[in-house]
Amino acid sequence: VPMNRAAFVWEHVVYFDSDDYSINEKELGRLDEFIKQLPERIFSPIKIEGHTDTDASLEYNLILSQNRARVVEEKIVSAGFKNVYLSWSGEEKIINTDKSKEEKALNRRVEIQISSHE
Repeated sequence: VPMNRAAFVWEHVVYFDSDDYSINEKELGRLDEFIKQLPERIFSPIKIEGHTDTDASLEYNLILSQNRARVVEEKIVSAGFKNVYLSWSGEEKIINTDKSKEEKALNRRVEIQISSHE
């Protein structure tokens, strides 16, 4: 008889200022709160993916999204978590038309996702 296993997903998004990969004070506070809510032991992969808006060149944005992913990774690893997997896609995965100031702000992000089965 197959067992039903409940899947739990933890997700968080860290937003960044334009042309920057340092985590600002507000986002650092949000990230710290997210980390505090996680169980002490996570055996599932922690996926971290960096993104940018469409300002600047494709090459520049790829490096910027990589730097954003790495700075979030440092924070997660320093909290004692392992199994961290990084990826970055620059401006290739924008979530809107990226025309307005507000839309661009939503694209400057790092997404964290942890899936677990119990």
